[in-house]
Formats: sequence, structure tokens, C-alpha cells
Amino acid sequence: MKVFFKELKQNILLYLALFLLFSNYMLFTAFDWGGEDSFTFFKNIIRIISLFLLFLYVGQVGKIKYSIFSCFLIVLGLYAINGNDILLNIFFFLIIFACLFRVKLDNIVVFAFTSYVIYFVLHNFFIFTGILENSISTFDERIRNSYGFSNVNRLGIFYFYFFMLNFYMIAHNNKAFYKKIVFYFFALSSIIYILLSDARTSLFLCILIVILWQLSKFDLFYKLQRFALNFVIFFSAGVSFYLASKGGESFNEVLSYRPAFFKQYTDLLFENNISIFFGVPLNEDITVDNSYIIFSGAIGIVLSFIIYLFSPIISYKKYIPRAYVIMIIASLLYGVFESNLLRVEMLAPIFVLFCLFFGKKENFS
Repeated sequence: MKVFFKELKQNILLYLALFLLFSNYMLFTAFDWGGEDSFTFFKNIIRIISLFLLFLYVGQVGKIKYSIFSCFLIVLGLYAINGNDILLNIFFFLIIFACLFRVKLDNIVVFAFTSYVIYFVLHNFFIFTGILENSISTFDERIRNSYGFSNVNRLGIFYFYFFMLNFYMIAHNNKAFYKKIVFYFFALSSIIYILLSDARTSLFLCILIVILWQLSKFDLFYKLQRFALNFVIFFSAGVSFYLASKGGESFNEVLSYRPAFFKQYTDLLFENNISIFFGVPLNEDITVDNSYIIFSGAIGIVLSFIIYLFSPIISYKKYIPRAYVIMIIASLLYGVFESNLLRVEMLAPIFVLFCLFFGKKENFS
């Protein structure tokens, strides 16, 4: 934490931009004030301010890696063709990635944790004071509580990431007994909210994190986890498109009818050669809770499949610390059932994707 606060002054523009993006999402999208669309103007203004701060910071950095610059050009070219708004999120990711080469990733994780603590406190304050109200929904005999979030899945996603960040803090503070008590309290609170929201995917992945961490203490199991990490994107993308096929129809009820929506969107992707090569606009009438299918829609089937196919080669020789391996595996698997991997505002996907695709040993403290 001391190292983080020391670096905070040096990289204040980057951290301020990231906190504005996170606050923009939490205040104007995640929390339910009774009309998300009414905040569109404010959301756009804050995103522009954040973008401006990031450009100022890139100016301080002084250079952009060739690999990042090439991705910039591809994303801007595709956006000119299909106008898919997801590409704007990817553009934000790339700008932030250009900044992260001079920042230790451990400090980014601590910053994300601190930001989540702030909004954990705010969320509970708003609930207990009645500023935000709990709404209860029932579906297929499931009782789900939103606790002031605009929908129950957003509540589940927030507390999944909060749990994951607390797992990181516990793993990196083995000897700090009193700090660990606080982290365990936050982690337990996250599980309680996840249970109350009946967010099954979030709960299963929190359990998976705990199991993988315990197993990783044995070198053999850690090596197996590190090897498996190379294939998680390939596996997750394969499962996603299988669920979007006729074979996925049998999973409709179990997966809250997500496969039916996946199929509607993938039908658009394979509609003609232009959509296959250059993607399609984001269809707001179809809810696609899947990061891999949405990513394919943004950049096209051909390019996305190349990335999925070669993802094991990209991550094979990268230095990735033990705790990061587990966080990356859990986050990538979550992407099969939510579009959270492409939400730069959630902060956690930033260090997950950077670590996987661009990170080097010197990026870790």
C-alpha cells in the first residue's frame, strides 16, 4: 500500500481518469436512480474528460508501443465501417494499456481494490439510509434482490470483482493479520450480497477462486493451472459459440435463456461476408451476456477467431504471478455468461487483459 500511495502522485492523471470511469459506471449505470437513460449526457461528458486525462498522461509517457499503435489503427478502421460502440470501449482499453507500461500492475490492482472499497461503503450507506431501495424479482422460482443496483446481475458482477480483489489482498498480505481480518470481512460481505442476488455464476466462480488458490500451494497443481490458463480463451470462446448453436438450445432454461439470445446475435454475424469480416453494429434489441460473442460482433468473425485460435501462443511464455493466474482464469470464464470483460469501467478487466496480452515481468513489483 505504501508503494501504491508513493506512485499515486507520479501517475495521478492515470488514476484520476480510471476513478472517473469507474464512478461514471457506478453512479450512472450500476446504481438504480430510476432512469439510466437520463444520465446519458453526464456519462458522455465524464468519458470525454477521462479520455482527455488519459491523452495527457500518454503525452507524459512520451511513446506508444508499436503493438498498441497497430491495434489502435485496426479498431478505428473497424469503427469507421461498422460503428459498433464496443469498439469505443476497446479503444479506451488500448489507451490505458499504452499507459500501463510504466506502472506496476500490483499498484493498479491495489487502486482497483481501493476504488471498490469506496463504492462498497457508498452502496451500503445508500441502502441503509434509504437513498437506494432494494427491489425483489422472481424468475423460475428464484428470488433475486437487487439492493439498489439497476439489475441483479450488475450487483453480482460488482461483488464478484470485489471478492476477487480481496482474494488478491489476502494472498499478498500473508503476515498482516489485522489487515486480513478486514479483507475477510469484505470477502464475506461480497458472498452475502451474491447469495441474496442469487447470482449463480458469481457464486460458482468465487468458490472456484478459493479452490484454485488452495490447490496452487502445491507446485504440481499450480503448473497445471498455469498451463490451463493458455487455453481458457480458446475454451470459453468455443463454449460460447456452441451455446449459440442449435446444440445450446437444451441449456436455455438452466442458463436463463442466454443461449437463445446468443443465437439471435450470431445469426447476424454470419448473415453476409461483410459482417463475417468486419463485424456488425451493436444491436440494442438483443441482450447478449457474453464477452466473446460481443467481441466477435465488434471486430468480425475472422479476426476474432484468429485471436481465439492463437491465444495459447500469446500467453504461453508470459510471466504471470500465481494470484494473477487465478484471477485471469476466473474472469475469462465469467466472460461466457456476462459482457463484463469488455467493460473498461469495471477496472478489473484492465489488469486481467493487459497481463494476459501485453504484460511483462518488469510490470510486476
